[in-house]
Amino acid sequence: MFLLQLLISGLANGCIYATVALGAVLIYRASGVLNFGHGELFMVGAFFGYIFRVTYQCSYLVSLLFAMILGGILGILLDKIVFRPISRYSPIIIVMATVAVGFALKGFARLRWGKDFYPFPPILRSMPIQIGNILLIPQDIAVIVVSVVLMVILLVFFQYARLGKMMRSTSQNQLGATLVGINVKRIFSYSWALGAAVGAAAGVLIAPITSLYPDMGGKMMVKAFAAMVVGGFGSIQGAITGGMLMGVIENLVGGYLSTSIMDISSFLFIIIILIIKPEGLFGVRTFKKV
Repeated sequence: MFLLQLLISGLANGCIYATVALGAVLIYRASGVLNFGHGELFMVGAFFGYIFRVTYQCSYLVSLLFAMILGGILGILLDKIVFRPISRYSPIIIVMATVAVGFALKGFARLRWGKDFYPFPPILRSMPIQIGNILLIPQDIAVIVVSVVLMVILLVFFQYARLGKMMRSTSQNQLGATLVGINVKRIFSYSWALGAAVGAAAGVLIAPITSLYPDMGGKMMVKAFAAMVVGGFGSIQGAITGGMLMGVIENLVGGYLSTSIMDISSFLFIIIILIIKPEGLFGVRTFKKV
């Protein structure tokens, strides 16, 4: 029963990791560059949700929706103002630009919110539910349900929606997509919008579990990066699976061994996965002539 308790709690954390990683993967698939400022998009999205939930007293789902909309708008603005003008330069310049954007967003957040911690009202205010020897936390169940619904919507979108297919085509071959009439620059903007919106959703999901503060994005970006490595860079299914595995493993280690090595355990897991399967669980092995 204790094991089941740990698994449920671990899945809740894993869903957060998976959602953050999913947003980062969407941007990576479009641009081919890892967005090191994605953790700050996650943080800004959490504060967007806080404004609507606490300041304007909106419901949790409404706050989540508005946070995703504002996060998407922010993603489009970043693409058009920052990344599109330098898209013709080398990838290292774009990577450094993502780092600069991350620091800028963190700086603006510190100017507005300072270094204080802000509590976010819980999704559900009901008491824990006891089923036999299992204690179910409504907060964890709500996080899992909302995260899974969001992931399923995205998977269906990429599989069946026309725009989703266009985004998949662009990520696989930009020149080929251009030749068949796809506006690649517009797809890039959509990818940034979608990635930032998903990052914002993850921020609002974790907000009731942890307090909000401007530096909260750094640690989460590391977790997202780790999930992407485990699942395979560029793989949507890999990001989801990698994030959930990391959350479950951390909780199992914390429950049966020690909470002091929870963070370390996920990175040890990464090392093991990379030794066994260097391209990640869902990655594709590529060969390069030299």
